Amino acid sequence: MNAVATESFVTDIVKQVVISGFSSLILNLLGQWTLTNQAADEKPAARKVYSIRATSVLIGVAIFLFWRWSSHDTESAAKASPPILQSVIAKPNFVKKGGRVTLTVQLDGPAPHGGVSVVLTSSDPAILTVDGVATVPAGRTMGTGYSEAVDVPTYSSPVSIIATYNDATVQTEVNVTKGDSTAQTPNYPQLPSRVNKQVSLPAPHENITAPPAPPAHAPLEAELVGRLEEAEGRLTGEKGYWEGVKQHMPAGTSLRPEISSQLFAAESAAQRCERAKQAFDAASLTPCVDALNDHLAQLRIQH
Repeated sequence: MNAVATESFVTDIVKQVVISGFSSLILNLLGQWTLTNQAADEKPAARKVYSIRATSVLIGVAIFLFWRWSSHDTESAAKASPPILQSVIAKPNFVKKGGRVTLTVQLDGPAPHGGVSVVLTSSDPAILTVDGVATVPAGRTMGTGYSEAVDVPTYSSPVSIIATYNDATVQTEVNVTKGDSTAQTPNYPQLPSRVNKQVSLPAPHENITAPPAPPAHAPLEAELVGRLEEAEGRLTGEKGYWEGVKQHMPAGTSLRPEISSQLFAAESAAQRCERAKQAFDAASLTPCVDALNDHLAQLRIQH
């Protein structure tokens, strides 16, 4: 406790003691006045005097305890207000298979007594795993978790790392690239050596054939598109269900972190699936739909 806080605490105690003392004194004087105004032939019994004094002291103590209890309750409520999750940062954000990523979570204020556990979730655990929790020690604003690339994605899409604490959800992205994580220098493609060659120009009236047109995108299988549409419909239903649950929860409470993180991961997977669908990329769309269905299955279990 610093000097300012100590001075404020002592001042508060002194004020409460003074007010309680005045309350006891006023009650005592009123009691004495009542006794002295009785009939002259009636002498107040000593026990009545002591009873009035004891009652006034007890009332003063009760006033003091009630004030201390109410002020302590207010201070506890202020201290119980949890900090808010602001960000999560991944370093490095480009990693190869077998590489390790450090995840740093940031709060807007110091963690309370006992620390804070921020839930970490990967949008694609088959590619990038996470520890599950980043712990912020008491009094600190930052905590650390770790992630590891266990496989290389078959489609060019970053993996989202979602951090959840109370009602706040933030995310960052990590790109998992092909190659060995132990390699220190990137393998740039070797440029061909420069060779002077004779270029034969066509004759003036020689027919010049136009370059072939790029091949058209192969249409996606109807079954795959149907699976995506079904999963998107289920996602809409899950979002509506949990919004309804949240509206019936007591004020100041929120969904469990594992539910919030799964909802966020499912939405991220749905966005990746839409990008793959627009690009007619069946190789990317298939695992993406599988990941989306996995997140939806986890949400269904929480019902």
